[in-house]
Amino acid sequence: MALLWRSKLRPANISKMAECAETPSLKALPENCGVAGNDAKLIQFSIFAQNRLRAAITLEIQRAIFKGSWERADQMPAIKMPEFAFIGRSNVGKSSLINMLCNHKGLAKTSAQPGKTQTLNLFEIDKVWAITDLPGYGYAKVSKERRYKFSKMIQFYLQKRENLMCLFVLVDMRIPPQNIDIDFINWCGENAIPFVILGTKCDKLSAGKRQEQMNIFGEKLSETWDELPKFYATSSEDKTGRDDVLKFIASCMK
Repeated sequence: MALLWRSKLRPANISKMAECAETPSLKALPENCGVAGNDAKLIQFSIFAQNRLRAAITLEIQRAIFKGSWERADQMPAIKMPEFAFIGRSNVGKSSLINMLCNHKGLAKTSAQPGKTQTLNLFEIDKVWAITDLPGYGYAKVSKERRYKFSKMIQFYLQKRENLMCLFVLVDMRIPPQNIDIDFINWCGENAIPFVILGTKCDKLSAGKRQEQMNIFGEKLSETWDELPKFYATSSEDKTGRDDVLKFIASCMK
């Protein structure tokens, strides 16, 4: 299953990377695949995940535990399980969404003050897969030096974390597309980061308004993307989108 979508900004080798990753019975990278370096690591981890997964992901998570926090990505321990990361603007509802997915209200720390997450926080799910809660971008009330440090930490993690399967980019569905979100999504495309968009707080919208917002976001992305990324509407309040997201995670490792 390919997690990369075609962007007008994409490097030339992304399409080859996707073709290789789509091969269901892939055991090793073909010699003529034309993929090397960090791109090859992403595909190799796709193979790794298929070979090392010891149990199927279910929609009822039994155990989610906090493994630790780190201020630098190179300090994080290497783990032998697929990892899924979550990121978004400050106050987008990231920690609440992680807690909702895991059925664990106090797992990721939430706060009324935006920008609470300032470290890389790792969680182990059912001893099968892992979640990393990344600091938000558009950081609230922190110095320019601190914002730069966060930016470099996030970039290093996304580009170097070898067992990262997919990044979930959270956007607030109640408001129009924000330039900072679009810029980050385009950066992911330019750097071949596999990602899915999650619209948060959709319980605040009617079904019609929800679809309208998704269409508006799609129109904005179509300015730079040939094929739009996946987009799931979610709510930490009424658990909208929980099954969709967990099914998607499970599908990544089949």
